[in-house]
Amino acid sequence: VAEIAAESMNKYLMFGKILVAHVMPQKDLHDQMFVGCNRAFVKVPMGKVAREKRERERTTDEQEVRVKNLTKKDRARRKKFEAMGLDFEFDGYAAKIPAKPAHKKF
Repeated sequence: VAEIAAESMNKYLMFGKILVAHVMPQKDLHDQMFVGCNRAFVKVPMGKVAREKRERERTTDEQEVRVKNLTKKDRARRKKFEAMGLDFEFDGYAAKIPAKPAHKKF
């Protein structure tokens, strides 16, 4: 059957390309060529995986880096507004950061 299929499909024009089909000898096939071919394909829910990665709990180090970057962008945005001559006040991320106590009581 493979020889008949290869002979009829060889040089077949498909999607604007020439199809090349030939029969491979058994000795040229890899041992693991068709391993798992009868197993059903399980679709990975990429949306769920991405959501779990995005909404996971952040460590304190990650939070500090994120807040530092956001405040840096905030300052740059304020400078850009000043350079444009806009007098625009807004609460940025710096206002939402809880102030660290100057002295710890034990």
